[in-house]
Amino acid sequence: TLEASPSFRRCSLPAPHGRALTLGEEIANSISHGLGFVGVMIAAPFVLRGALQQGGAAALVGAIVFLASRASDYVHGHVAYRVGSTTPDWTALDAFTHGYGVCRDLAHLFVTFCRALNIPARYISGYLPDMDVVPLPTPMDFHAWAQVWLGDRWWTFDPRHNERRKGHVVIAHGRDAADVAMITSFGQPNLTRMVVTCEEAPEHG
Repeated sequence: TLEASPSFRRCSLPAPHGRALTLGEEIANSISHGLGFVGVMIAAPFVLRGALQQGGAAALVGAIVFLASRASDYVHGHVAYRVGSTTPDWTALDAFTHGYGVCRDLAHLFVTFCRALNIPARYISGYLPDMDVVPLPTPMDFHAWAQVWLGDRWWTFDPRHNERRKGHVVIAHGRDAADVAMITSFGQPNLTRMVVTCEEAPEHG
């Protein structure tokens, strides 16, 4: 049995789905008001310190949510998702420089930004079926996203979709894609066909 991971998306301002901003998010927003993403990156130490001083540990978690959300927003807006557009050696810097990539590359860049902000983050490989959303016209494939440590658990951030999605199924997690490669092979095997299927199990009882 595979269980979907909790999702904190979407946490960018204004508050998503009618959710009120936490104290930490309000403090972070006031400190970094008017700054672009680069400015937010530079101001991050002041944002975190201000949240901790004004609201304690709970506000600090809210400020981390704010910073991680801004990172996800930036990656989603800056890097265009293009199926099959990159190679296995495409780096986070390549995705940032060229402005396109696959879901793995968006996840890599998001994790890179989080670590630069001293936010614990890890790379996730798994499935994301089209549940409660309009199905995509392309065949289902493996998916990659990220998780951020907030408070006492890992929370899902998916810069590819950048919205709250139901059904992220974690297969493996690691520092990056190399830790959780879909396949590790020797020589040059040719992949001729791959079918990925993940569906929601009906409720019983």
